[in-house]
Amino acid sequence: MVESGAQEISEPDMVRALVAGHETIKEIWQLQKRLRDQMASAGEARAKRTLARKEIDPALVAEIEGALAGPLLEAMKTPASWSRTPG
Repeated sequence: MVESGAQEISEPDMVRALVAGHETIKEIWQLQKRLRDQMASAGEARAKRTLARKEIDPALVAEIEGALAGPLLEAMKTPASWSRTPG
């Protein structure tokens, strides 16, 4: 069983699409793995980069939270349009 709100496609078609997409993702993953292995065997493998953590200005955080907290809380209280969709 596939859970979705699709009204334009049958469940068997949706399942076939999901399987085809999954197969394609597996092929892409295999290609990425082969490329990584080729780079490593050529001596071109790179170590993972370390990134410096950026400091965030607490005053900026407070300003953003103050400006957005009220509207976000109101938006979360509003029923979503999908909940009004029949079926």
